[in-house]
Amino acid sequence: MGRLTDDMTRLVGEIHAGRNDRGRLTQDLKQAAAEMKRAVAGLRGAFAADLAGARAAWVGAGAAGSRGAAGPEPAGAGEWQTVAERQDVLREAAEERRRLEAERRVRDEAHATPKARGRHRPR
Repeated sequence: MGRLTDDMTRLVGEIHAGRNDRGRLTQDLKQAAAEMKRAVAGLRGAFAADLAGARAAWVGAGAAGSRGAAGPEPAGAGEWQTVAERQDVLREAAEERRRLEAERRVRDEAHATPKARGRHRPR
């Protein structure tokens, strides 16, 4: 009965270890999914800011051209606020583009480095 008891004890231990591993995997997957959701939300926000900046630039260019034909209009407080908002959106969009470009360069350099090391062997 000693060998049977040892085998049963070992199997129970393996079952518990498998259950614990499955629980850790589930937690890791939940955490990874949450991180991905945050990353996607950030990308969507960056895209929305970029799109808003493009729209603001488009509206700003079209509005300036149409005002010139009709003559200058006095700017009200609301209009100044929208101009300031457009400038903020354009500035944020430019900053976001620079940040994304820097991240892309770093990622590309990281991917290129191992390949270069593998091709060129020191003599």
